[in-house]
Amino acid sequence: MSYNKEYRKEKAIERQELRNKRSHADQLAVLDKILGLGLGAKKERERLAALISNKNKTKKELKESDSEVSEEKPKKKRKKKDQVN
Repeated sequence: MSYNKEYRKEKAIERQELRNKRSHADQLAVLDKILGLGLGAKKERERLAALISNKNKTKKELKESDSEVSEEKPKKKRKKKDQVN
């Protein structure tokens, strides 16, 4: 492995360790600081906001929301012979 790849890999591991130490709210604050208030990383911001709101919900509320999702019909899988290549 070249020096550059090793260096980048080490830096990536360091960044991931720092991220793992932050809370979800702290990570949102870091995104705001780096990218600007509410700018960029739209999916990451939505994911973090959902995690934060789920953290504030009670266990009963979480079970109710899980049951609502599971009520959807599962998609039927097609058999290989029915699929068109």
